[in-house]
Amino acid sequence: MKKFLLVLVILAVIGGAAFAYEPLGYSPAVDGGSFLLDFGAAAYWNLGDIRIPPLFIIGEYAIKAIPLSVGGLAAFFMYGGSDWKEYDIIVSGRANWHFGFNVSWLDFYAGFDLGAKIILYRDSDPLHDSTYAKFSPGGQVGAHFYFTRVFGLDVEIGIPWILKLGLAFKF
Repeated sequence: MKKFLLVLVILAVIGGAAFAYEPLGYSPAVDGGSFLLDFGAAAYWNLGDIRIPPLFIIGEYAIKAIPLSVGGLAAFFMYGGSDWKEYDIIVSGRANWHFGFNVSWLDFYAGFDLGAKIILYRDSDPLHDSTYAKFSPGGQVGAHFYFTRVFGLDVEIGIPWILKLGLAFKF
């Protein structure tokens, strides 16, 4: 019952903000010309033997003319068994459209990533070790919840992350 009430409250806040939507403007939480910095941890779609969860850092610049931010993402995680390990490094460019809801503490966004995933596979038998890279596209929907003018939380869902949680800073 508590979860149901929480979902209703969240939908009411977001629904109320929808009536104040401005498609070509940032929400009051983000100004054009701001630099957005997020870092934290995520849950990855491959739920195998993850030893180190995905750790990420994201930097984006909010363009002044339109509610679009561009930047980059770097992430690292490791998983494996007792006799093998796989280290994954994701580096990608990123773009997000920020929705202009008239809520001073909420920055709702959606966008995509294009980059590379570098995989270092290490086995107990060194003959099986390998290093390679592959194309790594992604997409996300998320929100920054700002508690102060410069500090908040970032919550995001998408690909390659199931759920990403982190600290958000705005300069």
